[in-house]
Amino acid sequence: ARLVEDRTINLQTLDPATQELLADANPETRLTSAYTEAQRAYARRFTSFRLPQCLSLSWNAPVFAGSVEQALVGAHPYTQEGGSLIGWNVEDRLSSINTPVFLTRGASDEISKNTTELLRSKLPNVKVQTFSGASCSQIDDWEIFLESLDNFVNSVERKKL
Repeated sequence: ARLVEDRTINLQTLDPATQELLADANPETRLTSAYTEAQRAYARRFTSFRLPQCLSLSWNAPVFAGSVEQALVGAHPYTQEGGSLIGWNVEDRLSSINTPVFLTRGASDEISKNTTELLRSKLPNVKVQTFSGASCSQIDDWEIFLESLDNFVNSVERKKL
């Protein structure tokens, strides 16, 4: 539900034609090049600046990935809950995760700062790092990401000793 909320807010920052295409639930629309371009515009803004290296399945195999996406999140993945994930919420169980968690997001990430802060408040052993750019920090800022991940793993290992 939070992803859909965040996507709906993000969608409103794009031009009206892109908004209309991504909000369209028609399966035929999802097979058009215009829809693919709308997804890419969304991805460049909220997923990765380094397209095509960070392409989702939906751009590589639109028929297969579209049906998988629809099964998981429903016909309106940018605007409303649906599919098998409808009502799926584990917020009340996050506090039971004792394993150290390294949560990363981009400054212009698809996942909002509010959602990230909610996760920070619920997870007892979390380190949150925000990278410049979009959400694929492991691709967009891979050198900094790997250094940060290495620092996180080393800090967890030191605590074990």
